[in-house]
Amino acid sequence: SATADILALIALGELRNYNIDAGCRIARTLARLHHHSAASADVVDFLRMQHRTNGAYGFLNPLLDLAALKIDDPTTQFFLPLTVNVVRVIAAVHDAEREWALV
Repeated sequence: SATADILALIALGELRNYNIDAGCRIARTLARLHHHSAASADVVDFLRMQHRTNGAYGFLNPLLDLAALKIDDPTTQFFLPLTVNVVRVIAAVHDAEREWALV
């Protein structure tokens, strides 16, 4: 539906603006409503592009003073909120796709 497509685009915009909670909440809702479109696929693709080689999701804020950060500082490696949100979205999408396949 057009409304779901608009919500998917809003979710993508929220994610790109670092409003992770809102973007992921909208994406989970769309997945649970079994909304499949190019716009919702773009949301999942954007989230998957945030995957780091160490298994976490997300990157440091580009506005941080990276020169002042110590690379081995644990605070620079803390991506748990984003990782949890992304994993929940991907799980919801996977569940929706599995339920769709059973129909």
